[in-house]
Amino acid sequence: MHGDRDIHAVTSVAQEYFAEIQAPAKEFVLLDGLGHMALFTRPDLVLAELVSRVLPQSCGRPGR
Repeated sequence: MHGDRDIHAVTSVAQEYFAEIQAPAKEFVLLDGLGHMALFTRPDLVLAELVSRVLPQSCGRPGR
């Protein structure tokens, strides 16, 4: 997850790095209107994204 207003980790650079990661499942989630500290400024949104995207995978059910 990456805040689209992150000035410390520029989105384009984060996406390039993400593209290089080899993993069986991965998704780049862009969080609208959030910066580098998205987890602390909108923990509710981060939790909702994790629950909707990660929990279904761990339970053997497809997510979004």
